Amino acid sequence: MMYCSFGNAYRITKNESYKEIIIQSAAALASRYRPSAKVIQSWNTNQYFKGPVIIDNMMNLELLYWTSLNGEIKSIRT
Repeated sequence: MMYCSFGNAYRITKNESYKEIIIQSAAALASRYRPSAKVIQSWNTNQYFKGPVIIDNMMNLELLYWTSLNGEIKSIRT
């Protein structure tokens, strides 16, 4: 959802502050990657779900792809 607005804002204006928001958003999303299941976890684990994943994550792939081509994801601690 971040890429739809901030990605277009950056594409149109080339304002670097939008690019930084895109990269930070990608870093936050990448921190939710669970290598054992090879998924991006949608929500935190709770008593009902150990690693919930929903189809809505697919819309975030464009954000990650764009960042892989145009930015550097800085590691963040969760």
